[in-house]
Amino acid sequence: MRSKDRPTFSDSHKGPAVEKEIPEYLRLHVEKRDVAAETDSIIGAWRSFRHQFANATGWKLEAVPADSKSSLTSPQLVNLKEVEGMPNRRLERRVAQELAATFADVYQELEATRRALRRREAELASCVPVSPQPDEERHLAERLEAVLRGGAEAVNCHSAAVYMLDDATSELKLRSHWGLAPQCILDPPRELRGSVADLEALLGHAVVLDSPMMMEYWMAPISGGSAVCVPVSSPTMPLGTLWMACEHSRDFSPMETNIIEIVSGRIAADLEREILIEEGISLHKLRDQVECYAQHQADCTPTVKPDVDGWEIAAWSTQTESLGGTMHDWGVTSDGSLFSAIVAATGTPLLASSSAASLQVALRCLIDMPLQIDDVIRRINEALWQTSPDDGVASFALAKAIPEKATCELVLAGEARAYHLLAKEARKLESHGPAVGQDDLSQFTRGRLTLRQGQTLLLASPNFATAENSAGIPFEKRLSSIDRSAHRSASAVVERLRAAWLTHCGARQPVDATIIALTRRPSKT
Repeated sequence: MRSKDRPTFSDSHKGPAVEKEIPEYLRLHVEKRDVAAETDSIIGAWRSFRHQFANATGWKLEAVPADSKSSLTSPQLVNLKEVEGMPNRRLERRVAQELAATFADVYQELEATRRALRRREAELASCVPVSPQPDEERHLAERLEAVLRGGAEAVNCHSAAVYMLDDATSELKLRSHWGLAPQCILDPPRELRGSVADLEALLGHAVVLDSPMMMEYWMAPISGGSAVCVPVSSPTMPLGTLWMACEHSRDFSPMETNIIEIVSGRIAADLEREILIEEGISLHKLRDQVECYAQHQADCTPTVKPDVDGWEIAAWSTQTESLGGTMHDWGVTSDGSLFSAIVAATGTPLLASSSAASLQVALRCLIDMPLQIDDVIRRINEALWQTSPDDGVASFALAKAIPEKATCELVLAGEARAYHLLAKEARKLESHGPAVGQDDLSQFTRGRLTLRQGQTLLLASPNFATAENSAGIPFEKRLSSIDRSAHRSASAVVERLRAAWLTHCGARQPVDATIIALTRRPSKT
């Protein structure tokens, strides 16, 4: 490019802005889309249709693109012209114009579909999974060197080197090379500050240094008579620079600089692939750990129902993800009492599940001690408050059935719910206390409920009770309307409530929820 033809740029880091010419050693690194292949088929189809349209109607079509910047030569608007040598028109101008306009609309829809399909196919190509090979480390090093060698030989260069930015974007370290001394890989990183050629390249230029003097002035990191420096970058961020050097002084043609830029793109793609592989392996390991912990959480959930004369228990839990903070537990204490509990911990799924597991362990340790159940909750609260590093709290419901007295003791903490289920009524038991883990000085109230034969005590997590349908009605307002027989078993009650809850939620995103039904069996006589 001659001096008089060069565009100018503003140099703003040396005082007032001045007009300067872009030197010959700077060539813009811009990717351009080649639309020649894309328009060939369109032009051919359009010419063929114009010819057939003229023969059929006696009118000649002329395309008027709606956007002059469009890369496609498809008709956006059409005009009609008379065909010389054809005095007799087979169609009136108005009819031919309507026909041509209809064709233009159909053609545009066809081209829009074609372009959408082309882009979709490219997107699907990006979904090909990236899988590592057994010798991936050695393979990556060899692949980078082979790419450098092939690119250097293609432009008649004797050496090539890739310098990558560090995390602080302050240094450039040699990561791969071809044609240089083997020990140069041990050289310390270069400071980015002062590496003007690399800085220019990272701004998007291809820097061409055609003499040893220019290479010395621009502090080229590799020796030779001439060199080119181009950026190595992903679509979103710069990664480093690629240098290629020749033994003698020479200029590099635009075609040669394009080849070097293609090589830098290949290197960036290989490096990004390596990053994706490492992230994929890490995510796979993390997913395996999460699945293992989720299985452990499921194994800790009781499935064998305790056999206590005159009582039956059943439960149901659901989680939106493999891990969750809701859980239920039951068992028989050393004095023969039947206990049941639900926990709904707050936080992210992993933290909530960890808190729920800790609360279950604490419950198991304390439930057999000579303590009232409100003291059990108080000690669990103190333990969670002292050991939780954040503001994690949990709703907790603990019930203890005393078979010989046909009564249940109950403690509710946080937003946990309890209902006394009769044949045609669901009575909400109001005895809420603070959430577990909210304050180490929290006090909890113990309630007492007498269950007649066939009646049920229902413990529910907050989300089960407050889940809304499309009309915004919470599920607990429907409890009394659900058909229940006085002689239903605990399993039947839970199954009926589960089906009603899922129907109530409908297509809305379900939430973590758990319930326990503790039913006093009716007499068989």
